[in-house]
Amino acid sequence: MSDKIASGEIARLEGLEREAMLALYASADAQNREALGLDCATLDTAGLLAARKLPVSVFNRAIGLGAGQAATQDALLAAIAWMRSHGAPASVLQIAPVAMPPELQSWIAAAGLKPQGTGWAKLWRRSSTVAEHGLATSLTVREIGEAHAADFGAVVAGGFGMPAMSAGWFAGVIGKPGFKSYLAYDGETPVASGVLYVEGDWGWIGFGATLADARRRGAQNALLARRIRDGLAMGARTLVAETGQPAPGEEDRHPSYRNLRRAGFETAYVRLNYGPLGG
Repeated sequence: MSDKIASGEIARLEGLEREAMLALYASADAQNREALGLDCATLDTAGLLAARKLPVSVFNRAIGLGAGQAATQDALLAAIAWMRSHGAPASVLQIAPVAMPPELQSWIAAAGLKPQGTGWAKLWRRSSTVAEHGLATSLTVREIGEAHAADFGAVVAGGFGMPAMSAGWFAGVIGKPGFKSYLAYDGETPVASGVLYVEGDWGWIGFGATLADARRRGAQNALLARRIRDGLAMGARTLVAETGQPAPGEEDRHPSYRNLRRAGFETAYVRLNYGPLGG
């Protein structure tokens, strides 16, 4: 864990991701909610996210419990109960290592939850310059609006390996307050995606998906550079992102982690996933 995290910054690191994801869930229409089993809720500092028909933890998780405000045991148990009632079997409870109070870890263990896998790396970038990675690409990056919503949704769904019916949901963030959405193009064909969400002087970077045929062509490096520039222009002096934490010695084999580090992001901490939690 970084030794540079000031008191109170944990709430922003967790909270910005929570708000961006809650906005995604709020953008879903009735058809999306029914088709994908979508639901969300807030509980103290936690955001609870469920997509019962999408069996992956990224869309079935509790974020931010104990971040910036001490959790209670009752709140923990309520979050677990909600996730078990609404989430897919892959659901997890994500807890930052500095979450409060100190008893939180023992409460989690008493509830029968254990760490799952290597967790997620929570990364941040506090530089006013854009890292020059020197990797050339023939792809072009464009900020897009609602006219390209269908393309955006299809790229996110395809790049993440999600069912085609999820594309309409992912497209829902376009045009929402605080969001900028981007596509990388091979000529006129969209092949990779990304979003930037800004609140004040902090920004969140997510939705970095690339279609299989376009990987290893620099799409995400170019999308990162564009979002960093735009975030800085909007007044965001701290940018945050998250990705799976590679196993020791395997950092270079994890493209998302490698791209973020190349773009100047540093690991703030590793956030563990606790389960089993799914319904």
